[in-house]
Amino acid sequence: MRRTGRIGRIEGRAPGRVRGLEQIFLGLGGAFAAVPGISALVAESWWPPEGEVFRVAPTVVGAGVLALMLLFREPIARVPLQSVVRGSAIAGVLGLGLMLAYSATLRRAVVEYPFGGVDERTVVPFAPASWISADLMEAVRRSEHPSGALAPDARPGDVTREHLRETFAAWGPAAIEPMVPGGWRNATVAILLGLYSLCIGMIVFAFGLVGIRLQAEGTRLGVFARAAELEEEE
Repeated sequence: MRRTGRIGRIEGRAPGRVRGLEQIFLGLGGAFAAVPGISALVAESWWPPEGEVFRVAPTVVGAGVLALMLLFREPIARVPLQSVVRGSAIAGVLGLGLMLAYSATLRRAVVEYPFGGVDERTVVPFAPASWISADLMEAVRRSEHPSGALAPDARPGDVTREHLRETFAAWGPAAIEPMVPGGWRNATVAILLGLYSLCIGMIVFAFGLVGIRLQAEGTRLGVFARAAELEEEE
């Protein structure tokens, strides 16, 4: 009977705990969405093609950074405001640098080309000399290259990004993409995801640091104001 009663009490409290966790997650997600500039960074134009993981990564990384900062909000609240602003500025500059680095890397890794009247986008791994096969090399040779045709004795190291773009445009993604090794493609996407996550995390950290510190400052001022009111009433 006691066990039944205990289980009943636990089951009675479980929905409240679940609702509490839902409120925490919704609060973290809302706080992440409120960070300035985040709405632009989570747009699909910042993702590689077929990058479904990039749809989830910003929220997971941003909410995770905010959760860690909330765990350490008391030590953050004790840091001098000037030091917090300086640290936030440094983190903001690093976040901007990571954003520029990610943008340049994304442009380097993604090839855009027209095919069948549609603009296509394909992830092309870095270091093509390391993964271009003989079949792909033959397709590159047989394609028309306004940027400059390859010599008959050309090697994979002579293939440029423009050559690959023009090859995709000539033969189409269905014919060329199977010639691109999946491991190299996944490694390229992993590099992009790492830079993207670092960029998101650094920007969230920069604004979250100031937000937590200013919230603590506002709470402290509110306490002082309330104490002053009580003294006047006495």
